[in-house]
Amino acid sequence: MLLVYEKDTEELSNQKQYVVRLNAKVLAHERERLEKSIQKSFFNSPGNGKHFSFAQGSYFLDPGKSIGVLLRRISNDELCVTKMQAIYDSLPTSDVVEDLEKILNEISLKLSRKLKEYLSTLSKNKQYIESVIDSPQFHFEHTDIACCQLQPESLKYNEHFGVDITLDRGCMTFPYSHTPAGLYIGKSFCAAFQVHLKEVPSLLWQYFISHDGAHFEYPGYHPNFNCDQQTDRHRQIYLDTVKSKTKHVIIVIDQGNSLSMLQFGSAKTIGKHILGQLSFHDKILTFGLASDIQYAQGNNCSRESFLYATSETKLELTRFFENLTRKHNATDHVLGFRKIYEIIHEIELKNTSVHEEILVAYVSRGLLSSLIDAKQVLEIISEGNQKSKSHVVINTYALIDDDRPVMYETDFMQDIAQQNFKKYSIHPKVTKKNQKGVMIPVNTTKDISVTIGDIFQNFPNHPSSKPVFSLPYFDSVNKGMVVSISQQVFNGKNIFGITGIDVSLADLTENISYFTNSESLYVFLMDETGIALTHPSFSHPTYTNWHVHTFIWHLEDKLRFQKYYKAMLREPRGQIAVPFKLPKAQSKDESAVEEKVAIYNWKKVEGTPYIVCVVAIEPTKTKKALKDLIFSGRGEFSYHRIDIMPTATSCRHMKQLSSLGATAIFLSASCFKSPYTYIREEENFKTVLGYMTYLKDRKNTISNPGLKDGIRNEVLALAQITSAWKAAAENEEFSNYIVRRFVATSKGVFLVYPATLMDKSYDATRRDWYIRALEHPGKIILTAPYLDVGGAGYVITLSHTIFEGKPNAMHSLDDNIVSVMGIDFTFGYFYKLLLEEIPVCKLDHMICFLLDDKGYLVAHPDLIDPTGRGPVEQQHITHKEPLVANDLLNHRAFVTKKVCASYSDRTIQRYYELNTSLDTVLTNLVHGEHCTKYQVMHVYGTNVFLGIVNQTCDGITAFCPCSMTDRLCLNCHRMEPTECECPCECPLKMDLCSGQLHSSNNHYPTCPHFPELPNLPIVSYNLMEYLKPCYEHHCSLRTESSDCFGVLGCEWCQLESDGVTPLAKKFCTEQRKCFGGVLGSRTPYADEIIEKLPESDFLVIKSNPIGPVAGGLIAIFVLIIICGYFIRIRRQNISHYGPSSPDTNFRMTQLNNEPEEMEPYQEPINPVTPFCRQLIPNVENVVSPYRVPTNYRRPTGGDSDHGYSTMTPHEDTELAPYFEPLLLGRVSSEQPNSQHSLSSGSRTSSPVSCVPSTTCSASPSILKMESGMPSWISPKPYLYSTDPKTRGTYVIAQVQVHSENLD
Repeated sequence: MLLVYEKDTEELSNQKQYVVRLNAKVLAHERERLEKSIQKSFFNSPGNGKHFSFAQGSYFLDPGKSIGVLLRRISNDELCVTKMQAIYDSLPTSDVVEDLEKILNEISLKLSRKLKEYLSTLSKNKQYIESVIDSPQFHFEHTDIACCQLQPESLKYNEHFGVDITLDRGCMTFPYSHTPAGLYIGKSFCAAFQVHLKEVPSLLWQYFISHDGAHFEYPGYHPNFNCDQQTDRHRQIYLDTVKSKTKHVIIVIDQGNSLSMLQFGSAKTIGKHILGQLSFHDKILTFGLASDIQYAQGNNCSRESFLYATSETKLELTRFFENLTRKHNATDHVLGFRKIYEIIHEIELKNTSVHEEILVAYVSRGLLSSLIDAKQVLEIISEGNQKSKSHVVINTYALIDDDRPVMYETDFMQDIAQQNFKKYSIHPKVTKKNQKGVMIPVNTTKDISVTIGDIFQNFPNHPSSKPVFSLPYFDSVNKGMVVSISQQVFNGKNIFGITGIDVSLADLTENISYFTNSESLYVFLMDETGIALTHPSFSHPTYTNWHVHTFIWHLEDKLRFQKYYKAMLREPRGQIAVPFKLPKAQSKDESAVEEKVAIYNWKKVEGTPYIVCVVAIEPTKTKKALKDLIFSGRGEFSYHRIDIMPTATSCRHMKQLSSLGATAIFLSASCFKSPYTYIREEENFKTVLGYMTYLKDRKNTISNPGLKDGIRNEVLALAQITSAWKAAAENEEFSNYIVRRFVATSKGVFLVYPATLMDKSYDATRRDWYIRALEHPGKIILTAPYLDVGGAGYVITLSHTIFEGKPNAMHSLDDNIVSVMGIDFTFGYFYKLLLEEIPVCKLDHMICFLLDDKGYLVAHPDLIDPTGRGPVEQQHITHKEPLVANDLLNHRAFVTKKVCASYSDRTIQRYYELNTSLDTVLTNLVHGEHCTKYQVMHVYGTNVFLGIVNQTCDGITAFCPCSMTDRLCLNCHRMEPTECECPCECPLKMDLCSGQLHSSNNHYPTCPHFPELPNLPIVSYNLMEYLKPCYEHHCSLRTESSDCFGVLGCEWCQLESDGVTPLAKKFCTEQRKCFGGVLGSRTPYADEIIEKLPESDFLVIKSNPIGPVAGGLIAIFVLIIICGYFIRIRRQNISHYGPSSPDTNFRMTQLNNEPEEMEPYQEPINPVTPFCRQLIPNVENVVSPYRVPTNYRRPTGGDSDHGYSTMTPHEDTELAPYFEPLLLGRVSSEQPNSQHSLSSGSRTSSPVSCVPSTTCSASPSILKMESGMPSWISPKPYLYSTDPKTRGTYVIAQVQVHSENLD
């Protein structure tokens, strides 16, 4: 049967429009007759033929081409791509030959000079301290105060150190309990450290740690803990320097039924603390003990031999500790010590040449099942010591609960530690000096480092005069990644302590991490063990504050590289060639590959553990560079520091300081010969004037202010587009929807209009619009929506590549790319474009959307819904259109499921890739769905696809399973090509035998680095308050929704502040007053605080669903308010983590011998917390980056759907609890109820969904209503909140996402 729906629309000039639905049983001649009739009707109507056609089902004639033509017009006329290309084609160039040997020598020489300077400073500190100690006048004196006692008024914020400091003095910290008779060092050392900081300004902390724990540090600062607390700051550095040989540790955790919950929690905390004290070259073995023995999961290595305490091993063992549960049986201490000595004996048999010190950490309550057990345990220890060639030290940790009586337990634990054989009439057969340990009672986990003390105090020191380089680690004071260089200090022949210096990883690697990498040439740095310090797949060290140690052969996934890398570690310098195959770019044939050869040139930096490697991929393309450009006066530009050199045309563009008079040049750190110096030092009028004078010098008489070669030529080339942009900005057709225009080169030069103040940390080459454009040269690229840091709300960036100049030839996709242009549009513009280009999208049963080549939605009706169904970021087609996603997977040539290895967070990322060479229209492939028909077509010349769904009933049965608690894939053991699932991640496999990632992970390609989100440069609020806006869009004068929707800074206000009640009269107003269409809604920019709303109103205002950048922006603006907008600016890295929640998932079983209620225990921040990014201190777990659907429904008759969500619309739905990622700082005590997707303000160019994220907002109850959309769009059912008391939750900063629960 044929069903034909007829509808009159004014937009089609009152012509009748037919949407045809066909039943499969319709006769062929009836279909043919109707097709001819309808096509005749449409094609005879002017302007309609481009939209409609007919085929099986309801079908449209490739409107993707018409949208592609419009986007191409925007690219050419508004972004001025053709004019920019013409500029490059007209400029003089010269061929560039990359000299790999020269590049390698220059980088290694700079690094060598830097390290020699640091080592010289360290040596001076060592010599000075030793001379002071050897002086006859030297005596112990208390000449300085503790760091926590420094007065706040004596401290001043320092950008370099990232904290309030005083350069006038140092201060003392005490890692462990410290006697007043110990060594106190003050003014004399401070004077020497002051001199050295002036000589080497890039230094961070200088410190001395005495043998008894006194810790002097310069400059002085106030730590983030109270004076009654202790810190183990630099303790790991001390152990690695003084006790540098491998330490063997056995940790035994009592899990018997005699422990209370408090004791059992303390036991796990102690185990994790000891684990955190180990270095990567130490070895560890652990097990749980009750009536039997429980080993860590995995292969037999964990139960038969010591494991290297690498990051991977610590991860596994931390999870092992956390997953331990109490047993129903009593603890068999005899079994435990028998197993300890069996393990030691077996290991000694395997390696007869090694005699080591072995520490046994025995963590137990010490309750005996029988008094004779004590003697049996001591007999086992005595006998084991006689057989063992190693020195075994047993430290016992007696778990005490103040609510339980202590009888013989502590005596028993003391006897074990002291090896008190005489007490039990045990007489060893062979006289052997016993190495006694200590017994430590533990009744609280507060200040656990103080309670436990130095666990290795009985281990011998290893005197050495060689400097020790640490692996990169996160400095909790500086809030950045640092490397410590330390050296032993002697008093005569005895080790008196160590002295050390901390240097920023960004400083150490500046010439490598800011090298202009390309597909054919890149650089990385590793140490002599093969661990990478920086690599193109890593984020900039200034951007990240976590670093998981990864071996280089995982990152260099080229075939057979692993066979050659050992030569790089062994030989001081050399070259190797590694052939490999690469998928052919721009090829429709997925199996097509091209042969490549990677040439590795390496050189070891003398006197250090570091190796620099330059990699060239051959065959290479001939490159050209601009030459001899002179400023001609055309293309007037200014430097972006408008706050330092203001102009007459200065204005306020949303929330940024801007100017309409000219474009602004921003030079990123990679433009400078010393990137870290540029980042560290503040710019002033003199430096800005120096930049501009050099750039506009017409006679080549001004000296270079520190820029790399070729930077001035790139600036002068880009500046020539200024007049074209200023003229395009007058175009009324698009001016209301455009936020800004910009262009960036691979070397880091960035030009923007309107001229805008930028933050120093900004790097355009690490942004999503730049990365994606390089993936699709010559195409128009649209990003998914993200929150604009400059205050424009959600925006979408359109970008396009510019090729190397060819004055007399046509360009091809194989040409070298010299720059990428971009233009930011308001998010609403692209949905408005769909409605205007395809009028049937306004019908209530039609859904039109745009999605990119990774499957993420660019435009969709749900994304503009004001009723709480957002946020608009990082929404995948599997979230919003599961039926379409399911069916598309059957189009094998169109959708491909792929994987890559993300070593930075130790995950395997699963993602989708859509074929942009699609030249046909896709429609329903799987039969049986009669209610919904869809069509997907490629938007010509772009990376996006147009989807149209015609849904005539609610009989949708398809769904895409997604985890509701994290990003973990629901089945990591398989990946079916046609099985729908949300983009997700699985943990990388590891090999406990080696302590490293499993070699099978190398089969996956390496994921690229995460796009880096920008910081907002802060200027005086008073200055911004009195500046006029750059553009006046007169929101209040726009009386129709069609005139208001998508206009920059405007919002069509539709709902009352409760987010439910429709306004009696809808109106257009400023975005800050009605964000997301809800009157008085909280904005991501804290406008409600700036507007000084009453607190009572502030608390009830509905929080609009917002995505990943929002929380960070809220925090920034709140801090601006608190600080008065013009006090000191503290720029922190944006990828922060906080402490994880305590593990309270214990079995609530009754104790056999002491029945009672279980007591909760308080567990502190763990030195090693679960999952990859918790391998560093103060790292917080975060959860799913994708949103649990607001239309989630539990299965009938069940309590749970076991982690699956239908992702399909229902009228009667129920929300499952969902938690957004926690960021820097604590969230409100109320649990957020809403389901929101987690995304990045700029998603990764790869599929990696592990991206920065932010806030959550209030959960709406579900109610179907017929309002909420602009009046010019036909109403559809949407979800509304019925709870006016619902509140949102603010968080502080963006984080990179990963899964917590890997089990």
